[in-house]
Amino acid sequence: MNRPAHWALSPLDLQAHLLLAEGCHPKGVLKARCGHLLPLRARRFREVSARKCTDCHLMSLSEAILALRRENPIRKDVSR
Repeated sequence: MNRPAHWALSPLDLQAHLLLAEGCHPKGVLKARCGHLLPLRARRFREVSARKCTDCHLMSLSEAILALRRENPIRKDVSR
């Protein structure tokens, strides 16, 4: 589940969209987490340099924050 995120550049709105995991796409299209459907010919990549879809960008940030919290949980000192 800790696979790198895959982004695709939509030829329709010229924004990068965060793709769903492999196997979760409807037949004949790529589906983004924000709900956009992209043609299969959309350029895919791991590192994004294009303008990101706002919804997809926020989802990727929240996932990164949650991953950091799982790796480094904040321990509260209850002995006070």
